[in-house]
Amino acid sequence: MALLLKSDSVIEALTPSLIERCAKFKARGITPKMQVFLVGENPASLVYVRNKKRLCEKIGAICEVTQLPESVTASSFEKQIVQSSLDSKIHGMFVQLPLPKHLHEVPIDYLIPPIKDVDGFHAQNIFGVFSGLPNNSYLCPCTPKGTMTLLAHYKISLAGKKVLIVGRSKIVGRPLALLMLTHDATVTMAHSKTPHLHELSKNSDIVVAAIGRGEMLDQTYFRNTQDQVVIDVGMNKRADGKLVGDVKFDAVVGMVHAITPVPGGIGPMTVVSLIDNLLIATELQCLKEGVKI
Repeated sequence: MALLLKSDSVIEALTPSLIERCAKFKARGITPKMQVFLVGENPASLVYVRNKKRLCEKIGAICEVTQLPESVTASSFEKQIVQSSLDSKIHGMFVQLPLPKHLHEVPIDYLIPPIKDVDGFHAQNIFGVFSGLPNNSYLCPCTPKGTMTLLAHYKISLAGKKVLIVGRSKIVGRPLALLMLTHDATVTMAHSKTPHLHELSKNSDIVVAAIGRGEMLDQTYFRNTQDQVVIDVGMNKRADGKLVGDVKFDAVVGMVHAITPVPGGIGPMTVVSLIDNLLIATELQCLKEGVKI
């Protein structure tokens, strides 16, 4: 049986430090505050926001959720984001995705200032990933950041390893590839047009599945030598209602050295990375204002 790379032990180890860092701000009269924009009543989004709010408040920070009707106009939505971005008491902001189609053209990535962009989507923060800047000097995209934290916790080295990332999204696959390159991995990016995916996967030491297709990677993608590591970023709902990843867990778990479960793997790591980004954002804003913490 493979080692299960669960997030609960990682979060348990990180939480005391998050509480301590938040307390230092509060001792100076500054309470880190997160502003969340939630549009509509998407059940999954409601759960995600609730989890983020719970951890935020657990460490002593404030999380304010602005829930807007699905009918909100693009101009009204944009105006509210801009207003919050100018509020000095708000240190971190994000918009819970997905959004209704009529809001897809709202340039969220640029409306939220990079110093408050706790999702790490702004071009300036992506440049931080590209440049290999120190982690506390910019806001790194949360899922890639959480993945790196998980690997470090379980002492899974990337140096010299062959990594295959299946999925090229700008919020997971691409920034994760850059982070892994910084840690001396040899990274191959794969996507829907990549030929010979089975062979690429079998020849990789670490396989990251981030494609959003439930249980696509089955046992035929792995070499059954119990030495591969599988990071499953996917979160999909099967017809029977069960949450599954992009990897067919039951078919693969006996073939590899380690694998992230779904749920309980990368998802919670994304949440804890968001909270870490809130504290980094608060510190960066304090430094900008000349406040020493």
